[in-house]
Amino acid sequence: MFLAIYEDLEVFKGLDGFLKGLVISVIAMAIVFAILLIICLLVKVLKLIGNVAGKNKKEEKSEKFIPATNEKKAFSAEDIKDDDMMAAILVATIDYVSETKEDARVVSAKQIG
Repeated sequence: MFLAIYEDLEVFKGLDGFLKGLVISVIAMAIVFAILLIICLLVKVLKLIGNVAGKNKKEEKSEKFIPATNEKKAFSAEDIKDDDMMAAILVATIDYVSETKEDARVVSAKQIG
């Protein structure tokens, strides 16, 4: 499309082959970068919209949280028996936090098997 317009412009009629190619290359690169800039701006706008929607969902989740009424014995470092148990507790906590995007605190741990 650009080449059809380019051939009709009188400004470029006096240029030789190398300069014509150079001008076409520069204009084509400018078009590509303009399109990339538009895509970046659209992604940022969509990200902002997603963050606003995510905050609304987070507020709804926090309202639904009902704390447990029964009091348990506080979990302490003495309850951890070995390094494998510590690693399992840390991995489970990290996985929970990454899924829910909320802060977490280990209340209890139980060894199975």
